[in-house]
Amino acid sequence: MSPTKFFACSRKSAKAAVIDNQNNNLHCWDKVVNCSISTSNLAALGVERMDTQRNIMVVDDNPDIITIVKTILEGKGYQVLSASSGQELLNLLTERKPDLIILDIMMPEMDGLEVLGRLKAVTETASIPVILLTAKVQYEDVLGGYKLGADYYITKPFTSTQLVNGINLLLGESKN
Repeated sequence: MSPTKFFACSRKSAKAAVIDNQNNNLHCWDKVVNCSISTSNLAALGVERMDTQRNIMVVDDNPDIITIVKTILEGKGYQVLSASSGQELLNLLTERKPDLIILDIMMPEMDGLEVLGRLKAVTETASIPVILLTAKVQYEDVLGGYKLGADYYITKPFTSTQLVNGINLLLGESKN
């Protein structure tokens, strides 16, 4: 019986890899190098496994909202990162790019609309889908969010179904 293998490709570094579960080795290739290392060094290579969790960043100055969203999404199999301000998000994005950002509008210092504008103005972050999750419910607020580049808009209070459906729509997934 042949060992179970997973194939992965890194969009960032143009590397490919095969993970051999029988002996826990990772074999990776790029244009120049052919190497073998353990799977514990997978992240160091910049290789993304196809069976990894999707990363979602939640940005809200209210820790209770972060906890609620994190609980809902982790229950659906997502890895959830959080930031309590727009500036913290921008700093974290230099290290790691999430698959999707859930962003509050009403935050001190830098509001969510300013953060959204900055995200969409930079090539490295412009393609990251953004859900605005906010108490601002007026038509003008919703329209303004979409005009600045929001991909989806959810008003507080919200249900877990609304949140998960919005994420599924943007990531093309079906997590019930």
